[in-house]
Formats: sequence, structure tokens, C-alpha cells
Amino acid sequence: MKQVIKKVKNNINDMDKPLLMVTVIFFIFGLLNIVTASSREAVVRYDTSLYHYFWSQLMMLGIGTVGSLIIINTESKHYKWIAPILYFIILGIIISLSLFGEEHKGAINWITLFGFTFQPSEFAKPILIVFLAVLYETFARKLKNKRINHYDMISIILLVSFLIPVIVFFQKDFGTMFITCVVVGTMFLASPILRTEKVKTIGLLILLLFCGCCLLLTKKGYIFNEAQMARFDFFNPCSDYET
Repeated sequence: MKQVIKKVKNNINDMDKPLLMVTVIFFIFGLLNIVTASSREAVVRYDTSLYHYFWSQLMMLGIGTVGSLIIINTESKHYKWIAPILYFIILGIIISLSLFGEEHKGAINWITLFGFTFQPSEFAKPILIVFLAVLYETFARKLKNKRINHYDMISIILLVSFLIPVIVFFQKDFGTMFITCVVVGTMFLASPILRTEKVKTIGLLILLLFCGCCLLLTKKGYIFNEAQMARFDFFNPCSDYET
């Protein structure tokens, strides 16, 4: 027990203190803004306490803090077996949303388990980052070797990277899809994959994206629905608040 406590203290002491302080400041700022932004909706629409969303957010921050301490004190060598398990669990939950989920404000992205309502795609982001990091580390030596074919490994990486974002897109959650694609794209550019292979892969992805857009236009007549298009209204973002 003493060794565990000592390990926790050492990990806390090794934290980036300026980054930690900035994070705490953002947490406090966010909590204060939750009260300002949602107090009217909490009272008028849901007939509940003025601080309903504040306490909900504070509870989530508490759970997140405990979770972060667990992650910090988990040795990274364990990620090699933890990450794949978590990835397939969250993938299964997201797929089940497409089959059994209900649409809420234009998107099928919420699920209720054990009395808690949450977005599985939000958990998918950190899990996907860790799993991709494990894959890149596993394939690193081979990806740097110019004498062998790498496209089998790149195919696995691309499948893992874009399977969840594509499903989330068809669940009409454009924002989460876009953020996830930016994350996996940044990791791809920073990966040990050879530059020429990155260029070829990006060219192939652009071609697939173009074909996908053409297919959607042919079958549905549009690429983005009204709720998704509302996200691009930069000059009047609150014109359609309910979406």
C-alpha cells in the first residue's frame, strides 16, 4: 500500500504544473459558463434547479479526475491489451446506436446505461488515440523499413482510424465525426509511415471521399442534412438553436 501511495505521489509530482493549472482554470471557467448558458433552460424548459447543469458538470469533472488519476498511474505497457478491448467495446456500443438508438436533435448519438445518459463517441476519441498509438508503435520498425510492403499495415491503421468516424457520420453527428477525423489525420501525418506512402494514401482517401460524396448525392440528393449544415452558419450560429 505504501508503494502504491508513493507511486501516486511521484506521478503527481511529475505532472506538468503550468499545464495542470491552465486545465484547472478552464474547468472553473467552464463551470461558471454552464450556469450562465443553461440556467434559463433548466428552469423554464425542465422546471428544475438553476444549478442543475452546474452540479451535473461538476459530478462529471469529479469522475473524470478520478479516471485521469487511474490512467496516470497505469503503466503504458498495459495499453497494448487494454486499448484493443476498449476499442471493440466502444465500437459495439456505437454500432448498437445505429440499430436501436433514438434520434435526438437531428442525431443518433446518445445512450442511457445504468441511469446515465452519455455520448459513446466522446469516449471513442481517447480510446481511438491510444489504440492508434499502440498500432503505430507495434508497426514502427516495419513502417520505417523501405524494403518491405507496408500497405497491409496501413490498411489496418486506416480501418481502425475511420471505421468509427464513418459510422458516427451516418448517425448525423457531424461535429464529432469532424473532430475525430482531424485527430486521426494529425496522428497519421506524425506517424512513422514513409512520406511517399502518406501522399499516396491521402490521395486515395480524397478519391474515396469524392466517390462517397457522389454516391450520397445520387441516392439522397444531399451530403449534409439541415442540422449538419447549420454548423456552418458562422455569422448567425444561433439562428436555429434547437439543432
